[in-house]
Amino acid sequence: MMFKKALIAGAVLAAAAGAQAATVTSPAGVGFSVTAVCNVQGNVLNVGSYTASQTLAAVAARQGRLDGDSGAITAGTDAAGTLATVNCGNGVPWVLHLDGAGPSGTTLVKNPSGATFYNAMPYATAVNATAIGGTQLHAIGPGLSFTATGVDQVVLGHYLVYTVPGGSAVLNTPLTQGTNIGTNTARLDF
Repeated sequence: MMFKKALIAGAVLAAAAGAQAATVTSPAGVGFSVTAVCNVQGNVLNVGSYTASQTLAAVAARQGRLDGDSGAITAGTDAAGTLATVNCGNGVPWVLHLDGAGPSGTTLVKNPSGATFYNAMPYATAVNATAIGGTQLHAIGPGLSFTATGVDQVVLGHYLVYTVPGGSAVLNTPLTQGTNIGTNTARLDF
């Protein structure tokens, strides 16, 4: 009799084990997004001191000139200065423009009375110590394209005197005593 009870108990356990529910699976996990974070700081570049007896040609000789008729760029004698500083996460591609309100998005430089004196073309020549061959940074151009390193990248260059087509005579304009200033907006696309 004991043997029959053990046999019945074994059969019941075997039947219960075979009656398990089916198993279904579905993917699960964890995920998150990382957005690029970039900062740009524009700089007001001091392009030197001059006397009222000089003309705009003196500024062009030091900063350089972009001839609107031929498109030729003549380098100036001054060392490049800081145009802007960019900082983005390592590997983030970025494009810098210095948007002005002048022709072709150039920077309008105004004399002390507030009248437009000349157009300046922001022109980048290096990022940190790496020469880049020269890039116009005005609002409607392609801008300066670079890839971030995760640390500050200092964009160096000049504000070229831009003579609009047919406008070379502006180089003979006498300089006005006081502060001549042009402003633009540093725009970073990433």
